[in-house]
Amino acid sequence: MTPGSSLFLGDSSLATWIEELVSAVTYVIILRKHWDFRSRDSVANKVYCENFSPEGTTMSEVVGAEHAFHDVDYAADWARRFQPTPERLHLFETIGHQLQETIPEDGHVVELGIGPAYLAEFLLERMPNISYEGVDFSQPMLTQAAARLARFGGRVRFLQADLLGDSWGGDLARTPAAIVSTWALHDLGGQSQTLHVYRACEAALPEGGILLNGDFIKPDGTRLPFEPGRFPIDRHLELLLESGFSDRRCLHLWEEETEEPTASQNYACLVGRV
Repeated sequence: MTPGSSLFLGDSSLATWIEELVSAVTYVIILRKHWDFRSRDSVANKVYCENFSPEGTTMSEVVGAEHAFHDVDYAADWARRFQPTPERLHLFETIGHQLQETIPEDGHVVELGIGPAYLAEFLLERMPNISYEGVDFSQPMLTQAAARLARFGGRVRFLQADLLGDSWGGDLARTPAAIVSTWALHDLGGQSQTLHVYRACEAALPEGGILLNGDFIKPDGTRLPFEPGRFPIDRHLELLLESGFSDRRCLHLWEEETEEPTASQNYACLVGRV
């Protein structure tokens, strides 16, 4: 591989590519090898698959989940099962505190992957002068969000968009003072996709703007394979740096579990400032 080759990558990109490739191959091999849909735990939402060995059948695990957010019934069921717990409300409080400390009282907040609008409702109730814009690729989720937030009237807008596209930042109603997201970006695929969104966020935010991403991560010290979109906190911070954010931190890690994690554990709040 040479600099003149079309496959040439810089050191940082090459490291990302190799890490993603290993993670993705591990994930796909385990999922495809003797997949048994009857063994999915629908409550914990951990992906189980049978891995047959000469000694008998054992259970291999990939920590992750599959979704069908374009399906109306699935989206409604997911929203019922994903009601905010005390730990998740603590994440909402952490995001709200950061916004109250850093953005104007009448600032515009954009949420990526608004889903059923639990975070949006929490913030709109506590910050009565902000305007809010929810972005999602799923029409069923946008419909749920619109119903939940109807009482906030003209303070709320919605945008159906693919976060991996290049236009959503330019299609926003107003320049955002902040971009927030919870439990969404990990579903986009992996580190390259997260980097793409981080770069789009940096481009959309003005100087002094803030990105707050509360998402699932791969905890340090675990020996289990995780889906490619769940990767370590330190790697998130590197991607924020590569995207142009000057101040990058992890504010908190919730429900840390390395030995027997479910897909709903291990989530952190990451912050980047322009």
